[in-house]
Amino acid sequence: MPPILTNGEARRPTPSHSRSTSFTSPASAPGMTVDAPTPSSSSHSIPSKVGNFNLITSVDLSYSPTQIVKYQSEKTGLKVVWVDVEGPLVQGYFAFITEIFDDSGRPHTLEHAVFMGSEQYPFKGVLDTLANRMFAAGTNAWTDTTNTTYTVGTAGSEGFLGILPVFIDHLLYPTLTEAGFVTEVYHKNGKGEDSGVVYSEMQGRENGNGDLMQLRLQRTLYNKDNALRSETGGLMSALRELSIEQIRAYHASSYLPQNLTLIVAGRSLSPTSLLTTLQSTVEPSIIAHSQAHGPKPPGWIRPFVESSTASNPPKIETDKVEIVEFPEKDESVGEVMVSWIGVPAKEFVRALGVEILSVYLTDGPVSPLYKEFVEIEEPLCTDVSFNSSTEDPSIITAYLSAVPSEGLESIAGKFKTALKRISEEEIDMKRMQSVIERSRLQLLNAIETDAADALMNSILTDALFGAEDGSDLAPQLSEEDYTVVAGWSAKDWQDLINYYYVSQNSITIIGRPSASLADKIAADESARVAATIASLGPEGLAALAKKVEDAQKENDRPIPPEMIRKFSVPDVEKIDWIKVESARSEGVAMEGGRERGVVQEKVDGDKVELPLFVQFDHIQSNFVEISILLFADPTLQSRSLLPLYLDTFFSLPVTRADGTTLGFEEVVAKLDAETLSYSIDINSPLQEGITLKIKVAKENYGVAVAWARDLLLGSHFSVDRIKIATTKAIQNLPSEKRSGSDVAYATYRQIITEPISTGLSMNLLKRAEFLPAFRARLDEEPEAVVAEFEAFRKGLTNPRAMRVSVKGDILSMNGPSATWVSNFEQFPKYEKSELLPVVLSKNVMGPLGKNPAQEVVVFGLSSIESSFSYHVAKGPSEWTHPDQAALTVARSVLNAMEGFLWKFIRGAGLAYGANIQQDLESGLVYYRVYKSPDCFKAFAAAKDLIDSLASGKIEIDELTLESAKSSLAYSVASKESTMNDAASSSFMNQVLLGLPQSHGRIALAKTKDITTADVQRVIKKWIQPIFDPATSIASVATGKAKMDATVASFEELGFNVERRTFETEDDDDEGSESGSENLLDRSLTTTISNSPTFPPELLLKIFSYLRSPTVPDDIPEHELAFDRERNPTLLAAALVCRAWTQCALEEMYTYLEVAWVGRIALSLMKSYKIANTDRYAMTKSLRVQYVNAARWSYDWHNTSEGIRAANESAVAYPDEDEQRRLDFQRKAGKAMAATSDWQWIEKDSTCAKWVARDDLLLWLSLFVELQSFEFRDFDSPAESTSEFPRAQPILSKLDVFKIYRSGVYLNLFKESHVKILDVRTGIHFDTLSERRSSTQLPDVTHLRLSWGSPAVEMVVGGGRRRPEHSLFDMFPPLNLGNLEALELNDITHSDISRLVELIPSLYSIKSLVLNSTQFSDLFYALNEDVVANALSKLPLEHLSISTWPSTFLLRSLPASLRSLALDCVDWTTAPEQFAMDLQDARGWKDQYLSALEVVEILPRQGESSPRTVPILEEMIEDVGRLVKDFELRAAPATGHAQKVLPGRWVFC
Repeated sequence: MPPILTNGEARRPTPSHSRSTSFTSPASAPGMTVDAPTPSSSSHSIPSKVGNFNLITSVDLSYSPTQIVKYQSEKTGLKVVWVDVEGPLVQGYFAFITEIFDDSGRPHTLEHAVFMGSEQYPFKGVLDTLANRMFAAGTNAWTDTTNTTYTVGTAGSEGFLGILPVFIDHLLYPTLTEAGFVTEVYHKNGKGEDSGVVYSEMQGRENGNGDLMQLRLQRTLYNKDNALRSETGGLMSALRELSIEQIRAYHASSYLPQNLTLIVAGRSLSPTSLLTTLQSTVEPSIIAHSQAHGPKPPGWIRPFVESSTASNPPKIETDKVEIVEFPEKDESVGEVMVSWIGVPAKEFVRALGVEILSVYLTDGPVSPLYKEFVEIEEPLCTDVSFNSSTEDPSIITAYLSAVPSEGLESIAGKFKTALKRISEEEIDMKRMQSVIERSRLQLLNAIETDAADALMNSILTDALFGAEDGSDLAPQLSEEDYTVVAGWSAKDWQDLINYYYVSQNSITIIGRPSASLADKIAADESARVAATIASLGPEGLAALAKKVEDAQKENDRPIPPEMIRKFSVPDVEKIDWIKVESARSEGVAMEGGRERGVVQEKVDGDKVELPLFVQFDHIQSNFVEISILLFADPTLQSRSLLPLYLDTFFSLPVTRADGTTLGFEEVVAKLDAETLSYSIDINSPLQEGITLKIKVAKENYGVAVAWARDLLLGSHFSVDRIKIATTKAIQNLPSEKRSGSDVAYATYRQIITEPISTGLSMNLLKRAEFLPAFRARLDEEPEAVVAEFEAFRKGLTNPRAMRVSVKGDILSMNGPSATWVSNFEQFPKYEKSELLPVVLSKNVMGPLGKNPAQEVVVFGLSSIESSFSYHVAKGPSEWTHPDQAALTVARSVLNAMEGFLWKFIRGAGLAYGANIQQDLESGLVYYRVYKSPDCFKAFAAAKDLIDSLASGKIEIDELTLESAKSSLAYSVASKESTMNDAASSSFMNQVLLGLPQSHGRIALAKTKDITTADVQRVIKKWIQPIFDPATSIASVATGKAKMDATVASFEELGFNVERRTFETEDDDDEGSESGSENLLDRSLTTTISNSPTFPPELLLKIFSYLRSPTVPDDIPEHELAFDRERNPTLLAAALVCRAWTQCALEEMYTYLEVAWVGRIALSLMKSYKIANTDRYAMTKSLRVQYVNAARWSYDWHNTSEGIRAANESAVAYPDEDEQRRLDFQRKAGKAMAATSDWQWIEKDSTCAKWVARDDLLLWLSLFVELQSFEFRDFDSPAESTSEFPRAQPILSKLDVFKIYRSGVYLNLFKESHVKILDVRTGIHFDTLSERRSSTQLPDVTHLRLSWGSPAVEMVVGGGRRRPEHSLFDMFPPLNLGNLEALELNDITHSDISRLVELIPSLYSIKSLVLNSTQFSDLFYALNEDVVANALSKLPLEHLSISTWPSTFLLRSLPASLRSLALDCVDWTTAPEQFAMDLQDARGWKDQYLSALEVVEILPRQGESSPRTVPILEEMIEDVGRLVKDFELRAAPATGHAQKVLPGRWVFC
């Protein structure tokens, strides 16, 4: 049965098939018998015999120029399958059929243990070291339920033949030492903790929902005599009891030559050369070990086919439902599997029918099951899919993802009812035929794009269950099966549904999340470790540590250099590269000097100029793929919509170019019928680029372009479709949050990236924050949402920012360029100079992305036991950087299989994976730790390693260097291994990166001359900073049980560590998704502090209810609808407490009524007989005040523009609109809790009561995330500090405080930690003596002091501000030693004089801003030398002054200055003086301006004097030449300057 693909990707049966051929004339090869080659599409002859190897079968695929031949040794039984695949790579797969009847995990442990050394090569790492030397990127392996398969791929055939005998020696004759078992499989370390590579891997998997559910399915399907019941990976409990003797015994029974199938794919290696090598280097060793007993040795039982597994097939005697709990704090969604017994292994046509039916039922929004379960306003699940396993018989399983918890136990019944109904209804035969044809074409495409991968499953399945004479291989790969199923009637398909899904019994596995199980697993792990420590004591633990240390020493014995040197490095010139010819469309894409080959002539023949940048890459293919890269406009504000834009892109109504409007179902149906595949995604290939891809049969090229136009420009943003997509996305979030690897990655990208990043909008943490609030907005303001989507599309479809790739058979196309013109005629033509640059991720790096330092975020997850981390530092950001070749080699040295990181981290059991990666696009290098029992230990060990390499304490030998460089050949070749890959690489290099087409090969050539000294240099320069807190950041996802220890370890190293958990994690955790403490606890605790009259029993009950997963029965349902996610109204919770302690009883009822939290409190109060709870009246005035206050916060949270006038939206919702009011209040409360920056503006007295006494503190307490507070326009002074009993704890949290025209004492902040203080006008001190006696203000780092204007004078002791009093005199004493930025506004002579006096105290100052409308007079009135000399002593990096001072001051600028702003330069009132200053300044420009990076000149508008203009223009040219970033804001009169500095001239 050929493989089934959905939208271009395999659905996991297996690939393609053909007919057998006969043998003809004999041929001979030196030293052995070679018989009768068969005819073939391959360039190689296919002999019927080579030495001991006899040809069993040969299959030519009818739908591809690919041949598959199978041989078997008559001596040893070794089977060899050769696949004729074009490309530079040779891929090898060594498959053993591994049957086992227990959960010990021995197949899995052998997968790891064989790499520890072999009989002929008894050293750990020989195999991988040689693989690297042979142009491979190490080796790999996997363990499945039925097989363990080892892989190696090389660039070219020479390296493969070199590594082949070494690999087989490791497989058949491994050393299997006790030391290897200790480090690679299982041990207890010196702390009593369980560890080992295999153990750590399974620790990260065993309690995941997928593994738990699959194991329960296996246990339910099979009895103990069927090996398919087992967990071949190994359960942790069994691994703790396993021994090396048991592994050796299993190897002796299973790793036998007759049980090994070698599959080799690669045209550059002929079958004759392959078999000759096996005959001469492998077979003799097998014979010497007395294992040459032919294909069927006496007593040999073929696994799965002749064992008890075959005689104990799966049984489902009645419908069964099994519930499996998995650890997860978020209990909102689970998973469901429904399974049936499927098709016997050799019923290929029927198996294909089942797979086609699966696609018909579930593929896309128009499929029957998807429409019923997913594409609804409240989805029953977020995805439905079928999978057929490869066992005999197969097991068909339907997966229902992200099922709301309340529907977990009912959804399977609904699902089976739906299947029964579908079996009785008419089948849509038109769509069914479309599915069949599309699947057939996708098979052809899979063979064309990656035949080795596409065919692998079919060949492995044949090895498992196929006839030993090879007769099942051809039928399994036959395309004729599609013809057969295409002839089935509607009734045939109905019968198929009925037979497999309706009439059969099924097993339903329900995966239910459990918060308590997460706690139990953590507790059990801690208890087991504690028991070990107690039983062993210090001496026993020390013995464990020594055992591990000794094992590591034994495993790390150095490999004798001569063992490696005897293997020659292959010749890179022999690699068979795929050739791609490129062409560009006329217009903005065309470059001068390009070679004009036949493809360019074909494109030029259209004689049209495109308003798009299009590159054509010609390859021999039956298909054509167009890719359009979109880059968002830098000013685009709605990037958060991107996930939903992508999710709905292919399922919206569309108006086509001819005016026809299609509903979304028609769009999906036509796309499926007319295309081979379609997708839209980000980060493929660039992190900031959104790529639309459509692939069609080459004769449908125009269809693909037309669809691209219609989908990009003609779709209609349907609110219903967006709602469905949003709800699905929200339901998917809990399962995404369970992945430690994904959470660690999302956190790291969030840390380093600016908010303007398009890629950041797809970040898991960003989506988790955005989607729930957005879903509410869809109901409230759908028109506004649609308008935002329209604006988003406009910002994404600027043709000047697009790049287009067309790859396929260009020479056979009709109108390759003209097709784009006819479909995108609405795009105007533009000049090449208007082409916008490609956006790379380095362009959107935030401060920590540009300069990583100090920060670590530790995310605690209840769903994992292992840990995952990223450790990030600055790296090169150019592909042609001088250090790039050396850094590439250095990473290859470090990351090599059995290389440094492998030995020091994986080999020591510290992590399953650890490597140094480079993100060139972002300009970063990072160390990634994957599945570690303790990621800090993995970090610390890597730090020690890197420090030793950088210092030379550990040396890099020449053999290691040579192998590392050799392995890079595979890395380059793998990126161009198929025709499609080669074409994609051509587009990436030439168009997106501006590199030569063959950049990969050029870069590979540059690595040839890299020395060990070069590697050591770049390790020190680029990699060592990853492990220095001063130059790195990190993100960590770890199990919650290990969170505290992880935080403490990184803090001890010198990092600033932020703790986070998701909102659904334990309430008593300090972290949240935003890094805050638990919001509810903080809100309640802060508000009721110092309120001893509050009954503690009532408080405890409120807390208990708020944390409860269920809501009391007495809470009305309509008040629960908006609290499905257990996010209670924090505002109401705080008001419950406030009302109890401070308000009159009637007012208390007012506040208690606002949400279900309040209703709970009322219920409790009734039980306490506190008051008559029938009084629910809420006065109109109080409601107005409440809603207005809530609006302030909510508006700010959504617009980020600050909270404006309180009464602009003061009208309360009418009483009858209760639901809307309650829903709004909920959002307001949540917004207030999450707000970090608040501005309070009082315009009139309507809400004045909120300012009195503790009301201000009440509101501040609700803003539990508050870091910045602006208080303005309150004219009446507040009470004294003593009347604010709860002021200090709240205000001490603030980082930023701004007071504008407000009567509030600064004394409130005498013990606070405010770092940024901004004070303007209206600070009341009765006398200057009061100021002098005031407690010193906090050690601020940023200070702005202002009086508004000279006309507004300060009242001091009943008098006006006197000239002798400087601005500094109007405030309490300030500690200026920590001041980094100072801004003084509206200053006078006194202020300048005082500043000069204070300059010795400003030893940390980096930025100084001096503003005054009379500044020119001030400078000329003062002693300019004094001012200039004083300023020259400051360590300033930025200086801004609101005049053009005379030249001597500029000559005294500090040497540290990098940025200079000359604000409000007046060239109209004193043009002659200004001209003189300019002329004089020309004398210092070269000396002083060349050190600056930024210069801003902001002149006043007006007419310039004739003398000023030419001098200014000449000055502009000089500054523009000397300064990196120069900006002049000026009046239009200076038109010449625009010509001098085009694009950088800004008009006032």
